[in-house]
Amino acid sequence: MTLSLDGELRTLTDFCKSMADEGRARLVLELANGPQNVGTLTRIVGKSQPMVSIDLARLRVLGLVKRERRGHEIFYSLAAITRHNGSKTLAFRAGQTVISISRK
Repeated sequence: MTLSLDGELRTLTDFCKSMADEGRARLVLELANGPQNVGTLTRIVGKSQPMVSIDLARLRVLGLVKRERRGHEIFYSLAAITRHNGSKTLAFRAGQTVISISRK
């Protein structure tokens, strides 16, 4: 296995581990509806604010989520979302591997 493939495999494995957590998967699906702040996400997923922040940080490290400061608040959104024929697609690239999740 080449070093590049090892890195891709590690990234893909990290992605799968992150999405295996129901709370993080729910965050991704909720963010597909548009940017949200931590307080709103906390109410939606039913986790404490520190746990939601930890989950969002993990998703940011993977490149799935980005954040934007608006005044005193920070809003989170999906880093790579495209619209195609009315559906939303989250595309995540791990080297040459592309993972996509589509939703109408």
